[in-house]
Amino acid sequence: MAIKIITPNSSNPTDLQHLVKQGMSDNDIEFLLMENYKDEFLVRNLMMEVKKLRNSHKTALGLMLVLGGAFIMLLGFVFAFFSTSSGLMLNVFLYGFTVVGLLVAFGGLVKIFN
Repeated sequence: MAIKIITPNSSNPTDLQHLVKQGMSDNDIEFLLMENYKDEFLVRNLMMEVKKLRNSHKTALGLMLVLGGAFIMLLGFVFAFFSTSSGLMLNVFLYGFTVVGLLVAFGGLVKIFN
């Protein structure tokens, strides 16, 4: 069951997830909830749901960054493995891709746990 909220800009009710995706701040969402429902207990619980929605979005984005970083490191390994016989740009493949992959993966972990 989605909680519907009427915003001042529109007469159509909208749900919490849509407001979070629009980028509304927590204070604005809390103000709209208080205007619509007037129940402090309900508003407090709905604000906890808003925080969960924001965290799930950050976690999904962080997971994508971690997977992207792991893929970049895997590409670096494969390129370095196949270029060992030729010796062509081995350092770029071995160290460059690894460093970039680690930075992207670490950025994803920061996004998840921060």
